[in-house]
Amino acid sequence: MVFITHDLKVARFMCDRIAILYHGKLLEIGPTARIFAAPGHEYTKALLSTLDYGLGGAKFGERAV
Repeated sequence: MVFITHDLKVARFMCDRIAILYHGKLLEIGPTARIFAAPGHEYTKALLSTLDYGLGGAKFGERAV
């Protein structure tokens, strides 16, 4: 199954693997856990940095206080 979304929080729970595209160009593909734990492309890092996990306003990669 292919699941296309702009919501990475949903993709994280729905998908075993994620592909990151920018203007139709494949930038990064891999297991979901790896993409979230160690993104390899700067665009992927930028996307993940915008996510708020509801942890006191902490963003991806930050610790909630």
